[in-house]
Amino acid sequence: AQYSYLKPGDYSFQVVACNNDGGWTPVAATMRLTVQPHFYERGWFIALAIFAATAGVAGAARHISVRRIRKRLEHLEQQQAIERDRARIAKDIHDDLGAGLTHIALLSDLARPGVSAELQPQLGQISEVARELTSHMDEIVWAISPENDSLDGLMTYVSKFAQDYLSAAGIRCRLDVPAQLPPLMLQAEVRHNLFLAIKEVMNNVVKHARASEVWLRLTLQPKSFTLTIADNGRGLAAAEMDDSARRGRVQTGHGLPNLEKRLAQSGGRCVVSSAPGQGTKVEMTLGISGVSPELASSGIGHQH
Repeated sequence: AQYSYLKPGDYSFQVVACNNDGGWTPVAATMRLTVQPHFYERGWFIALAIFAATAGVAGAARHISVRRIRKRLEHLEQQQAIERDRARIAKDIHDDLGAGLTHIALLSDLARPGVSAELQPQLGQISEVARELTSHMDEIVWAISPENDSLDGLMTYVSKFAQDYLSAAGIRCRLDVPAQLPPLMLQAEVRHNLFLAIKEVMNNVVKHARASEVWLRLTLQPKSFTLTIADNGRGLAAAEMDDSARRGRVQTGHGLPNLEKRLAQSGGRCVVSSAPGQGTKVEMTLGISGVSPELASSGIGHQH
């Protein structure tokens, strides 16, 4: 008798026989058999194999985890080195260039009373250019300083800029910003693009809108935030028609493609809505993971 496979264990092999007359043996012949297991079928080997497989999976997982942690540490070290360089550059620009430009402006103002009338315009222009460069330098220092890489740093600077810029133009600025902002980190490039977009919108309002009030609002969503700039001016269409007539050629957009491009570079979007005589509203939305849903839905804010 042949068997293709018998599992390890004890067996009883029984045989009965029949003669030509059809008579069967009254008692079966019996043989006791024991099939020994292979080494890989024994319990100790199975337990050892399970342990080795578990240890191998755990070792591979630990190796992958260690590699990720090392890469993360290397990235953090590089980031810290970059932030140290950014802080140093910002300090050097502020201390050296800022002091030099301020000195130039002061010397120009002091020299004006003692020079001839022909040189007065030139000295006035030197002083004005120095002050403009100082203002631009402050924006650059703010943009590259790593301590401002947050939503709170952005809104603090933007709010002050909007109030100063619009106040100089005789336009009232109203702020609607949550009293508590989540600790969102923004990359310097994203923060700078948002500021330049806001600055361009404010410039358009001052030059074209003929508005008396401007609202700057920050709205938080669970995975994004929206900066809205709305004015009570004459609307985008009326401003474009007046600008086209004044220039004698078609001139549309007032930099709106630049706004869309800046927001697109930061992974966001820009929506502009306007109606004649009802002002213009510019909504700049940027998706950010990690905004606190509680803060986003609380509606707590303050107005000025």
